[in-house]
This record gives sequence, structure tokens and C-alpha cells, in this order.
Amino acid sequence: MQIQLKSISDVSRLLNIRKYRIEYALSEGKLPEPKLRFLGKRCFLPEDIAAVATFFHKTHDGQAEEGVSGCMPSNS
Repeated sequence: MQIQLKSISDVSRLLNIRKYRIEYALSEGKLPEPKLRFLGKRCFLPEDIAAVATFFHKTHDGQAEEGVSGCMPSNS
């Protein structure tokens, strides 16, 4: 079985989210860090990508989920 690893740039392109927004959410602890790192770089597994998509209310094709306005969750 081969695991697909993605860089933060790959995840950014895949979900149509600017890279700095993902980096900010990670640095602020709003998103958990990916489980893997290689040569000091984040390696996103499919479950890590799903967590990013859920946080930003995106589907894997980069579209906003139905009924969701905006991309940032509320601070409730």
C-alpha cells in the first residue's frame, strides 16, 4: 500500500486555500500539526488534509460546502 503525502503547497492548491492561512491556523494551534515531517517540512496525510478541509469548510475539490458562508469558523 502506498501512502500519498502532500506538502502544504499541494494542500493549498488542492483545497484552493492560500498557504499562509493554513500556516497561520497551524501556528496558532487552531489546526493540529500533521503527524509526519520529512527534512523539517510538514507532510500531510489524507486525514490531515481532511482536517484542514473541515476547518476551512471546504470539500476536497476546493469548493465551499453548501450552506457555508465564508471560510473561517466562528469564535464561539
